[in-house]
Amino acid sequence: MTIGQLYTHLLSELKAIYPYEEARSIVYILMEQYLQVSKAKVMMRFGFEVPDSSLPPLAKAMEELLEHKPMQYIMGKSWFLEGEFKVNQNVLIPRPETEELTNLIIEELNSLTIDSNFPLKILDIGTGSGCIAITLKNHFPEMSVFAVDLSEEALSLARINALDHKADVIFIHADILDQQTLDDLPSFDVIVSNPPYVLESEKKLMQQNVLKFEPHSALFVPDADPLRYYKAIDEFASYKLRPGGYIFLEINERFGEEVKLLYLKSGFRKVDTLKDLSSKDRFVICRS
Repeated sequence: MTIGQLYTHLLSELKAIYPYEEARSIVYILMEQYLQVSKAKVMMRFGFEVPDSSLPPLAKAMEELLEHKPMQYIMGKSWFLEGEFKVNQNVLIPRPETEELTNLIIEELNSLTIDSNFPLKILDIGTGSGCIAITLKNHFPEMSVFAVDLSEEALSLARINALDHKADVIFIHADILDQQTLDDLPSFDVIVSNPPYVLESEKKLMQQNVLKFEPHSALFVPDADPLRYYKAIDEFASYKLRPGGYIFLEINERFGEEVKLLYLKSGFRKVDTLKDLSSKDRFVICRS
């Protein structure tokens, strides 16, 4: 079988469950992952024979893709900003919106005048793969970065990612909904979180690759209590956020004003709701 024949076959199979452009992107990823042929060279090598040894692992990947398993879980990795992070089904696949959030944090912290004798302490709540905490630590090596998660399995993977990226992040098993598990943490200058915020009723709008494979505990909140995690973060911040500190949050687009009002009522001097690249309310920045 030639590369051209394989390309046509894979694209035909994937178009049954993915939009054309997404299917084509996946085929290019498969070619690079299993044949070591980059996207730029696929068309140039259409007539080349595919090594027989490459076909079984590629066939296995296709079988999983056709069951809606995300490509990132199949490969065991995902890109976040400029870094590659290991992922598995214990953690969410990093989203572009979370990249935007991290860039917002970096821009804001770059604008501050920081006393090197008193380095800032940052806390990432619900760290998952550790992509936010690790990226921030590598951008601001002088700062102390802590990260907590309820899932021990997620923390195990986050620690591996931190080693891969040579990032000295302090990972702690804790539950933001159980304040007692957080009492031993120090005070922080910056709190960051991309908590669960998708309503249970919104499941029907989501794709099968998300519903079948990504951890629901990191995604969903009850319709009756959509701000559950933002309330808990607010309570934690009331005694663990230093004066002049920041909170950076990713939010459900439907609750921008509600989240903003929650933190304004708690006494934050400035609370801003920002839109993502799709012009949806996606981030809240609070300044104490």
